[in-house]
Amino acid sequence: MARLQKVTLSQIKLTASLKKKKYRRLESLSIAEGSKLAAEALKAGIPVHSVFFTAEAAEEHSGLVELIMQRQIAVFSCSPSDMVRMSWLKTPPGCLLVYKTDFQPPPREGGLLLGLYQISDPGNLGTIIRTADWFGVEKMLLSEDSAELHNPSVVRGSMGSAFHIPVETGVDLSSEVESLKRSGYKIAIAVTSSGRPPFPIDKKTALIMGDEMGKLPPEIEGLADIKFTIPRKGCGESLNLAAACSILLYVLTGKTNIIKD
Repeated sequence: MARLQKVTLSQIKLTASLKKKKYRRLESLSIAEGSKLAAEALKAGIPVHSVFFTAEAAEEHSGLVELIMQRQIAVFSCSPSDMVRMSWLKTPPGCLLVYKTDFQPPPREGGLLLGLYQISDPGNLGTIIRTADWFGVEKMLLSEDSAELHNPSVVRGSMGSAFHIPVETGVDLSSEVESLKRSGYKIAIAVTSSGRPPFPIDKKTALIMGDEMGKLPPEIEGLADIKFTIPRKGCGESLNLAAACSILLYVLTGKTNIIKD
């Protein structure tokens, strides 16, 4: 393996600044940590700015280092203390990638869109992106006042799916739902009570989910062709948003109704 360049102080400062949303927006850059996310970024072909390894991590992931160098991406070595300074995590994995956020994954087919209204928790958003990717969602629509797509916690929670699935951000979801309905999409919404148990849907359907409390604006509820509620069998007060989304996507994209009254 070729000898890596040593990280500079200016690179450390720039990368460390990306832990703040202000500088991520200013620089159009964000960070992803760990060899898994680095490999997913390369697989997706997203624009990578630079990659940093500690000596131990570079030796452990020598194949990944070679691949990065073959792609002519700037890759640097750093000390464990430098990595701690740059890292978003309490215990850095020793591999940190800086990528450009001004990219959009290629379009995909599938017919199912997923709209999220004011999802504020980065962990929830990351898990939902990962789930949507697994079930082949064509595209995600993320409303205004939602968690930042390129928040490192979102990207880490998505396990790299944020690099693969198209996500539109800052969407006026009410107007977008109205437009989708005019263009022939069936609008399905998730509600906490009084809806139908979920069942497999046809193509050209948009599933719209509310915030962590399950709330949606009245104008979106008024456009719904169908309302889904996951039946409760036990005593739990509610389902976590990401868990509810996983259940709905599993049933909606399946061949049989697995949830019965």
